[in-house]
Amino acid sequence: MINKETFCSKLEEKVRELNPKASVTILEAQKVNGVKTGIACKVGEEVSISKTVYYEDYMDADERFDFVDLDTLITRVAEMLLSRDGEGEHYASMFFSIKEDKDQFLMHTHVCLLNSANEGLAYCEKSERFEGLIESYYIKIESACVWVTKQMLDYLNIGVEELRDAAFANIFKKTKISGMMDVLTELTSDTEVICEDDNKFKKDPSGMYVVSNVERFRGAICAENIEKLAEYLGDDLYILPSSIHEMIAVPVHMNGDVGASMLLSMVEEVNATQVEADERLINAVYEYSKETKSYRRVA
Repeated sequence: MINKETFCSKLEEKVRELNPKASVTILEAQKVNGVKTGIACKVGEEVSISKTVYYEDYMDADERFDFVDLDTLITRVAEMLLSRDGEGEHYASMFFSIKEDKDQFLMHTHVCLLNSANEGLAYCEKSERFEGLIESYYIKIESACVWVTKQMLDYLNIGVEELRDAAFANIFKKTKISGMMDVLTELTSDTEVICEDDNKFKKDPSGMYVVSNVERFRGAICAENIEKLAEYLGDDLYILPSSIHEMIAVPVHMNGDVGASMLLSMVEEVNATQVEADERLINAVYEYSKETKSYRRVA
């Protein structure tokens, strides 16, 4: 494993060597499910956005990547920090425009579920349906995302209900439910969108359904939108927090002796061995009642 102090000091030195006019800052940045050490770089006062890399993404490069030697890695990362491909400036320009326009801001606002440990990351609220999780809001511009802060909302005079209505409308219209077998065999193009005719649903041999959005990006919150799946299956549903990107729905009465405690063990094992730390939600199992249309934590 590469030493953090060595990586940061060598990278800062290499950036300044390649471009003496570069401004380099090393900072601790709050990210999803933890803090990362960032090395930010910008060249020239006219550039408002810094490019940033994180030590944690490279700390085990000698184990994960086609690693030559540390000096070569440092040079490659430094060159990337100093490169100007225009993408960052493109997104920055779009965001600065959106944050001045309330209608555009709400049009691009989305919501996702995070572990409650992330309360300090951005503006958020406790989830009413999923105990132990929070709902956090972000602006999505093509493939770039920016967390929504209280200062942004105050600046545009956006209230909580207005923000919530817009964000959930934007995310729910992209809800997608796929049978687990379809996902495993990469046949997602034939799976169904929940907001369309539920006659298109088909029962999955595994008895498990993956709930997300069409991009499978921060789509776990779409599990709030499973009413039609429960009606189609004619059963209540266990909801398993697979990751921030998706949840898994399992019919309560269609899987024999598989109960909440057994499903919790599965969630714990998957979180510990299969899910990256910054994508984990919580070790828990929830249940959706078809009759009352309500959620509760059962394990």
